[in-house]
Amino acid sequence: MTTLTATQNNLLQVIIAHDGASVHQLSTLRGKIHGAGAQCDGENCIPVGSVDQRLAVWRPDIIIYFCRDCSQKVTEFFQEAIRLNIPVLVLGPHIDTSIIVDVLRHGAHDYIEYEDTDDRLIYRLNESFQRLAKRGGASYSAGRLVSVLSATAGTGVTTIASGLSFAMAAHAPSRISLSELGVSTPQLAAILDQKPATTLNDLAGRSHLIDSALVRQAMVTHPAGVDLLLQPLGELEATQLDEEQTRRLLTLLKVMYEHSVLDLAQRLTPGNIEAIRLSDTILLVCRLDVPGIRLTKRLLRELHEMGVPPSRIEVVFNRRGERGLLTPHAAGEALGLTALGSVANAPAIINTARNRGIPVNRVARYSTVTRELAGIASRLIQPR
Repeated sequence: MTTLTATQNNLLQVIIAHDGASVHQLSTLRGKIHGAGAQCDGENCIPVGSVDQRLAVWRPDIIIYFCRDCSQKVTEFFQEAIRLNIPVLVLGPHIDTSIIVDVLRHGAHDYIEYEDTDDRLIYRLNESFQRLAKRGGASYSAGRLVSVLSATAGTGVTTIASGLSFAMAAHAPSRISLSELGVSTPQLAAILDQKPATTLNDLAGRSHLIDSALVRQAMVTHPAGVDLLLQPLGELEATQLDEEQTRRLLTLLKVMYEHSVLDLAQRLTPGNIEAIRLSDTILLVCRLDVPGIRLTKRLLRELHEMGVPPSRIEVVFNRRGERGLLTPHAAGEALGLTALGSVANAPAIINTARNRGIPVNRVARYSTVTRELAGIASRLIQPR
């Protein structure tokens, strides 16, 4: 049985077998493979006729056959791969459906149509890697993405996203990431007293080169066990990622981390919409007042119109107990749903954490707010 071995420290290893592709084509394809969370070194881009020699000394997890012409030699190549029990993914031109069916019948696990300008290839490759794992009972599994956002500013999205990330790290240290992808004024670097040498802005400027190594270089590892992808410190405007940049980054995060929390702030930009579509859980932070409830209802309608399944949407009420606000029960009835949880109003603890540049759970380990964040984090790690 084939076993794919993608883990946080061991990406899927790929051989590209080609029938005369140019250096530029192979370089472009390698970049997209890296963006999909796999690894293909230059020495593993080889002509079809040399595959046997390479397999004699090294065994990949997957062979990607990059073909310009699906001829008889494709099926001959499949027979050798099947004998060695190595999955083959065919990457080729737009062809007649009957030929694709024939290619699959001869043993290919998947056929992906590809053009050099195809900006969705990264996402389709990652999906194919996951399908290969499911078919073969493999160990490869993608991590989970949790998008945290709100319908209104000042609701505490960054506080909740940060608090949940560090609470998750108590369950899975060194396997949690927190990325500030929203378009409001960047706060996270200042809140956690970090001075990143590489930021999201640097990744956006090199989006065509983004791979796991570049993402790791940009991550700041916090002593509390969370890897942070931060916006530049001291900037008033946050870097915005477009759809393709977001897709490439999040595909990598799903491979590199068990859980990745995304601070999306408030606005539904194209990049944020793509993040929502790729996320396993969309966590809406709602203030317990009438305007907050009304705007959260509107955001729920927008998510529904985007095609986001209700099963992926959760709500957390923030600042419970502040004078004059609604109760979580009343707010839940107004929204017509059951919240994942609520977080108590704790200005002294939150302000102390911000002023000292440390996570909330490091300020008051046994406080109500710390316990509530830990409970929500536990439910996110083990969905209901």
